[in-house]
Amino acid sequence: MRNNFSKTKKSKSEGKVLTVFLIIIAVLLVTMTAAAVFFLYQEKESREKAETAQENLTVKVDGLEKDINQVKKEKFLLEEKNKEADDKINGLLDELELEQGLREEMKKEAASLNEKLEEAKAARQEAEKKNEDIVKFQEEISQLQSQLDKILEEKKALEEKVQEQIQIEKNRVGVSQLLPSDGSQQSSDTLEEKVDLSKIVVSPLKAVEGLVLSVDVDTEFVIVNLGSKKGINMGQILSVNRGQEYLGDIQVTRVQPEMSAADLIPPFSSRVVRKNDQVVIKP
Repeated sequence: MRNNFSKTKKSKSEGKVLTVFLIIIAVLLVTMTAAAVFFLYQEKESREKAETAQENLTVKVDGLEKDINQVKKEKFLLEEKNKEADDKINGLLDELELEQGLREEMKKEAASLNEKLEEAKAARQEAEKKNEDIVKFQEEISQLQSQLDKILEEKKALEEKVQEQIQIEKNRVGVSQLLPSDGSQQSSDTLEEKVDLSKIVVSPLKAVEGLVLSVDVDTEFVIVNLGSKKGINMGQILSVNRGQEYLGDIQVTRVQPEMSAADLIPPFSSRVVRKNDQVVIKP
């Protein structure tokens, strides 16, 4: 009995152990299943996250590729713009060189124009000086012309007096022939009383006189203020005096209305003649 009880007790103990063991195994299985499920779930989530990350990465890669392509396009455009800018810069440099060349040419032209302007000013001053000399010569010519006109008037008046005297003499001779011989002396005396012949003086005509206007020492010729209006002709010989002193002769080589040019006849020299020396027509 005791053995049966012990056997029963032993079997119960074994049953309990087995139950506990089974329970432990079941718990372990449940735990392992739960762990497996948990790990599977975690793995699924990780896989989904990885796939999502991969998709996002793919999207990002696509975006980056698009960005890279856009950057390449922008780089190409920038390179083209740089080329255009280089071309423009080269064109501007060429234009700058051309402009500098034009400036240099303009400077040279300006310098040349300034030189011509200075020459023109000098020529103008010389012309003004010559005009002043011409005006002075014209004034001298006018004065000499006035003197000549006065001389011609005196000559004309003198010729008229001579003609009157000749006419009086003719009348006297005619009257003396018509009167009888005894009255001739009375008529002659009467005429002599009317006309005092001793007071009539016939002076020779005054020679045309002029002045030396300028002397050219290098070519040995002079300019005088006697021209064709005063009867000067080509080849005519003129005498040059200074006061009462005779200096020499000159020969006319060119004639104008108001003045003439004449060569000095050797041994007469330009070192002797001076401006304002008197010139007369040599008889």
